[in-house]
Amino acid sequence: MVSALFIQNTSAQDYTQWHLPEGAKARIGKGFISGNIAFSPDSNLLAVPTSIGIWIYDAYKREEVRLIMGHTDTVEYVAFSPDGSLIASSSDNDTVHLWDINTGTHKTIFTGQTSSVRSIAFSPDSRTLAGGSRSNRDKTVYLWDIDTGNLKATLSEHTSGVDSIAFSPDGKTIASLSDAIVYLWDASNNDLKNTFTRDIDNDHIDNVDLITFSPNGETIATANWDDTVSLWDVATAELSATLTGHTGSVYSVAFSPDGKTLASGSSDGTVCLWNVASGTYKTTLIGHALEVRSVAFSPDGKLIASSSSDGTVCFWDAVSHDRTATLTGHITEFTDIAFSPDGRTLAHAGGWDKKVYLWDVETAKQKRALIGHTYEVTSVAFSPDGKTIASGGGADDPRIRLWDPNSGDLKMTLVGHRWGGINDVAFSRDSRWIASAGRDEKVCLWKADTGYHQATFVGHAATVSRIALSPNGQILASAGGQRDPAVRLWNISTKQEIATLHERSNCIAFSPDGQTLASGWIDISLWDINSGELTSEFSGHTDRLRSIAFSPDGRILASGSSDTTVRLWDVETATHLTTLTGHTDGITRIAFSPDGKTLATASDDATALLWDIPLIVENGIKSLQIVENVNPNGIVDSTHALAAEIFEAEKAAIQEVYSRFYKAFNELDFEKIAETMDTSSAAMFGTVFSKSEPLPVVIGWNNVRVFIEGLWRGIGTRGEKWGPNGKLTDVWIRQTEASARGYNCYKGPYPGETYLYLVKKNDGWRIQQIESVTQDNLPIFKDKPRIRNYFTVPENKAQNIDEPAISQRREDLNNDGAVNIQDLVIVSANFGKRGQTVADVNGDGIVDIRDLVLIAGAINHEQ
Repeated sequence: MVSALFIQNTSAQDYTQWHLPEGAKARIGKGFISGNIAFSPDSNLLAVPTSIGIWIYDAYKREEVRLIMGHTDTVEYVAFSPDGSLIASSSDNDTVHLWDINTGTHKTIFTGQTSSVRSIAFSPDSRTLAGGSRSNRDKTVYLWDIDTGNLKATLSEHTSGVDSIAFSPDGKTIASLSDAIVYLWDASNNDLKNTFTRDIDNDHIDNVDLITFSPNGETIATANWDDTVSLWDVATAELSATLTGHTGSVYSVAFSPDGKTLASGSSDGTVCLWNVASGTYKTTLIGHALEVRSVAFSPDGKLIASSSSDGTVCFWDAVSHDRTATLTGHITEFTDIAFSPDGRTLAHAGGWDKKVYLWDVETAKQKRALIGHTYEVTSVAFSPDGKTIASGGGADDPRIRLWDPNSGDLKMTLVGHRWGGINDVAFSRDSRWIASAGRDEKVCLWKADTGYHQATFVGHAATVSRIALSPNGQILASAGGQRDPAVRLWNISTKQEIATLHERSNCIAFSPDGQTLASGWIDISLWDINSGELTSEFSGHTDRLRSIAFSPDGRILASGSSDTTVRLWDVETATHLTTLTGHTDGITRIAFSPDGKTLATASDDATALLWDIPLIVENGIKSLQIVENVNPNGIVDSTHALAAEIFEAEKAAIQEVYSRFYKAFNELDFEKIAETMDTSSAAMFGTVFSKSEPLPVVIGWNNVRVFIEGLWRGIGTRGEKWGPNGKLTDVWIRQTEASARGYNCYKGPYPGETYLYLVKKNDGWRIQQIESVTQDNLPIFKDKPRIRNYFTVPENKAQNIDEPAISQRREDLNNDGAVNIQDLVIVSANFGKRGQTVADVNGDGIVDIRDLVLIAGAINHEQ
């Protein structure tokens, strides 16, 4: 279900706190700018789509006003409805959402498309939304009814994916762009009226990125990748002018409200203004450091806005052409992060921004940027004495730069890696040495005070992905990555290799006492640094690990993965503590603050989250205590210790199951209900209602089955007792590929099965969905249950849920004298709607799962 994640700003300074996931205390960065920018019809707001959501700015105060979050992936395109009441957004996750701009509520998800929609556009009367699929397999424009959310029609004669769409100002024509061909459609009957394209000679690139209508509807402008802009006569489909002057591909074009001026944004980093009537050049707006991806005129004609890959949005006076303001904070990349020794500053490598950024940890605001790299910045590290920052450059700049963090001055540049760039840099604990890992298959050691190249360690057969220096400064560890599956240990004094761990690893870290080395690929391995023995393995991530870090006290190991999650592990017990979610893309780097109270996580979504570790750990301990109070014997009473660890780690008190409450669910025809629901409602229900995967029978107290995926060392089978208080449950054994490695696999219900439980916890009763997660069968309980909280009911209201008061008859929505499946259908058909409606059984202003529960409970009592 998509919630209304749209907020009104009360202070222009608190945006770092907006929509933080549970356990996080601040967000650094706003996400990279990912699509077109758009003014609201009244010119007061500017919408900026990003990798984490849609930022809404006050166009004249240049302040953050709102943040819309709800997409689970990068937002591709935004559009305001002409009446100013709505904003639509499309995303990389193949969804198109509609939001109420005035109340901040989510209205609907448009469905029917079979692939990602790139461009969207409202009809002039605000009653239709058009979306173009960019997939070469789909090649379709979808037309949705705004009021109902239903798909009305499709336009499907394109030869490839649809790059751009636009409505004519009178609403009679829809223009779509595909494979450099402009298609004109009759909006009244959806018939194709005309097509036109340019005659391109062999010296030009036949690619067009965007189309737009002039305000009078007589001209169409196209942005072309051959550095030009084309103007077309709509009536004759003839090319009326070609505008030349850019020195790079043109990505965006926009007409002024009076139609006299055209603005174009280019990969050459400029915005050009053109006289439409004469087709001549007027002036160039210069202010961006990288390519300009989008341009827009404010509807009142006073402003021009431009967005760039440099992470900025510039405002320009449309008359004087002066730059009046610049919006910042949309950093394009977070490739690496590092805390200062006092924990007050976070440094981050900005990737293709070619900068190192320094952030104030307390305020989550930028302090300064270190400028001097000539290519991407790949890595960063603080010296333990706080006097130096080291940063590594990319492929065309394989150098290490040393900076003064106080002044921002460049101290020196270290040259030694030959090609490919620097993957990692690290300081020794005494700040005397700097180690660097290169894509040239080498590890270099440098004297930090003089920059002297002390040694080169050779032995890896491919790029060296990560390095780590032991706390005593005697051992250097280097990880070879995918093409060189080995972790090599080097004696710093003798410069000799002393051991090789034949383990594929993308990240490594020493424990603070130096006795353990952690390495990670998808799973994590802990090695005794003295014996070289494998001591523990952690499993749970579903994609490649990119960073691991020990807490300063060595009790917690954190791991960040391309699966977008960060997991915390108890090192002593080798158990999973919790999973941190909130990023919309893979994790690039993680780092603990020196006091261990903060964990910083950087992501490909171009943000870093700061997590409150004491709060997270405290909440985890409380959850575990609740479990112990409910059942002193533990969550799972088993002769196999690992089984208990699996569920203790998840902190889910699933013992308190009240089966009579769910009796009604067992007897309902969910397939019939799903058929009565519209597509968008069904999508919001997910696994609760689905035509392809109906809700499995909900289980009761006497036959509890839990999801268990455990791998244990040994041969043969053993008698196990799974379930609350030692009761036998439906657990079966399945041999897997892991058996070849000497493991047997104990598995619960088949992967993908889902159950609902009524759980009593310290904050009341809550409904939880527990579902198994299918992953690769690798050693040590690879698959684990995933817990999802649907809602929480305060303790003082628990009786109302357990025994609904039928005498009130509020559940009889259709007034037929009985509470039955017809009433449940009414709720499901109105699911997600807000305001006064008969389907809002509990009167809280929204139709949701609470109302379904009340109806189901009433049906149970009726029977």
